[in-house]
Amino acid sequence: MDAVEAPPGPALAPVPGRPLPRTPRELYDALPPLPGLQTEVIDGRLVTRLRDAPEYASAAMQLFEALLPLMDDRGLAGVDGKRRRVPRRDQ
Repeated sequence: MDAVEAPPGPALAPVPGRPLPRTPRELYDALPPLPGLQTEVIDGRLVTRLRDAPEYASAAMQLFEALLPLMDDRGLAGVDGKRRRVPRRDQ
């Protein structure tokens, strides 16, 4: 199996006169745009992952819609990908 080489990303270099980041949050704030990646600071750690492809979002939405009757029957609410509460339909 051949290794797949990633395309070159943005060049990162220190900016003269600016201190280097000391915390994950400072590093996050200093990052250039990273197309195709989602970067977050979670529990004090810098976490970077590939953005979800649109086809996965569509599948997730179809699954959520299929579960709505069960959620309504049991009085449950959902949570979206940004961890925001999705209210029940009867609220």
